[in-house]
Amino acid sequence: MADVISVIREAEGDADIFAPTLPYSKFLDSTGADAVVRRLVADLDEIWATRQYDRVILVGHSIGGVLTRRVFLAGAPRPPDYSGPRYASRDDLCDLADRPHPWASRVERIVMIASWDKGWSVSERGSWYFNIGLDFLGFVGRAAELLGWEDRTQRIGRTMLDARRGAPFIVQTRLLWMAYRRWHIRAFREHYRSLEDIDSALVDADPPADAVNPLVVQIVSTLDDFVSPQDQVDADADGASWAADQNVYGMMETPDSDHVSLIEFGRGKAERSATEQTREAVFRTALTWRPGQSPAPDCLRDPTYFADIPEPLDDTVENVVFVMHGIRDDGYWTHRIAKAIKEEAARPGDGAPARLKLETLRSLTPTYGYFPMGAFIMPWVRRQKVEWFMDLYVNVKARFPKATMHYVGHSNGTYLAAKALTDYAAARFGRIYYAGSVVHPTYDWSGMLAQKRIWGFHNARGGEDWVVAFLPKSLEYFSDLGGGGFDGFDQLENGDVGTLMQSKRFAKGGHSGAIMEPHWPEIAKFIVGGAKPFKETEESSPLFTDEPNETYNFWSRFRIAIPLLFAFAALVVSALVCLFGWVWRWDPWGVYAGWRGAFWLAALGLFLGGQYHFRKTPPTYPGWALTALLGMMALNFAVFILTSLGAQFADLASPAAAVRATTTFALMLGLVAFILRRF
Repeated sequence: MADVISVIREAEGDADIFAPTLPYSKFLDSTGADAVVRRLVADLDEIWATRQYDRVILVGHSIGGVLTRRVFLAGAPRPPDYSGPRYASRDDLCDLADRPHPWASRVERIVMIASWDKGWSVSERGSWYFNIGLDFLGFVGRAAELLGWEDRTQRIGRTMLDARRGAPFIVQTRLLWMAYRRWHIRAFREHYRSLEDIDSALVDADPPADAVNPLVVQIVSTLDDFVSPQDQVDADADGASWAADQNVYGMMETPDSDHVSLIEFGRGKAERSATEQTREAVFRTALTWRPGQSPAPDCLRDPTYFADIPEPLDDTVENVVFVMHGIRDDGYWTHRIAKAIKEEAARPGDGAPARLKLETLRSLTPTYGYFPMGAFIMPWVRRQKVEWFMDLYVNVKARFPKATMHYVGHSNGTYLAAKALTDYAAARFGRIYYAGSVVHPTYDWSGMLAQKRIWGFHNARGGEDWVVAFLPKSLEYFSDLGGGGFDGFDQLENGDVGTLMQSKRFAKGGHSGAIMEPHWPEIAKFIVGGAKPFKETEESSPLFTDEPNETYNFWSRFRIAIPLLFAFAALVVSALVCLFGWVWRWDPWGVYAGWRGAFWLAALGLFLGGQYHFRKTPPTYPGWALTALLGMMALNFAVFILTSLGAQFADLASPAAAVRATTTFALMLGLVAFILRRF
């Protein structure tokens, strides 16, 4: 940043420069983005305690640009929660706004250079070496999350992982930034003042005098193959027409420059190229330009031109309904449920203010593609789907700024909304309907309702849902998956709690039982008006049964399905190796004879007995003990499998055996890939 600092000193005269050495300048530093923001805010507070300034300009390049916007928000007064008619605290960094940060009231502009406002993503449009680097950083960060190598109090992780598209840090920043910007638009304030069930003391208030609305100037380059314009230009939050009308945003473009060279002005050289001089000129313009000035600088660009199909803002929409499919499902039925909801909204209602109206209602039935079971049980892959959904959530919120989000989810679709509410403090939903839920039965729906994060919730249990009974339930003692769609949620075990509801009986029809056509009208009534599905008819309806399937209920209590599937798959792979002409060199009876076999069987007995003893999810310490037992059994079994496969390499002495081995492993990899992609 040396050239950038040099130009600022010339342009601003006696300006003081604060250019911190950020923690990720160290190789593989693990400080997360939230922690970096907190440190920067503390540094600025310390500087301000020594000397006060008339003007503050924030400048950031690349990930530094991502951080500058969040640093300002962390120091500025807290905006209202413009995410629906019910107000609640929206962000985990807003606690910094509980104490004054005077420097934030002097921020007059933020210059963001090659900054990915929407977060980075691995894209076919990027350079292969950038994609490899991002994949590596993503892998390391995911591994750290999976192994628990994070300080949960500060959300320590990889800063680059925090800055990926759809990650909590990026989503929270975008939603909070939109709320802050809209706080300064009178039309938005007046709209929320007219809504029902709001905290008028918070929403009625106009921005205080120290809540400045700074100008953002964004500099992009023509040859940046690291960050695409779609990721750089957050037209949803800043580049939209309403922001331009407020004279708070401008975008400038620098020719013949890539992601790194954009800040290289050649200062100190005897001769500078014309390109370097142009880069400096554009940056100088970004420091001094004012919206509306005439003539407009040549480098100024219209941010909406970067969108392939611009989507205009629509502030007439008051409600949006997501209908999300689950695993091993293409989601063809989601459109039918969306249609049923619109048909219900078109009918005359009871005049209740919370009833959705067709003319101000929109539905979305997006798909994240075919999602097989093999990928579903991997937590980092599930997290990617959540990030995809939350990136979509922000885009929808930007296009429909006055809308409340409602949700219908099946299978993995239920996980998306639950995880969004858990990991994204700014996420809000109206009414949520679940069928075939794979969410943990201890999920805190009462807490979400108390925090006004949701309006209401209904869980339809499936009595013949073997998918939930055997698969996610077998992981609930050590993961956030569980049998909520089969056993129900613990908080609703004794009946409904206000607007939190759960079916008393169990839907027939397997995993999709409560999402099939006879249920569509009742789902629509719940989403549109909040009426409990089958409230009057559930007791006598042939669509339900009084008790869950006895066989499923009995065997599901052992919580062994997923471990058993992995063990079976390992045995099949070992057998296939032998079937393709290799010598049979593994002997399970010989390996598990004596004390080793007795130990393994004892561990298995303790595991199954302990699981069956706990009808509900095992408590913390028993859960840890059961996980340890499973780990010991799995390690023992893995050593046996690997030893057996390793013994096969004794046959590789001859060329014919080597060809046979290569063919075998190629077929095995193909089979594994097919199973993971389809099943």
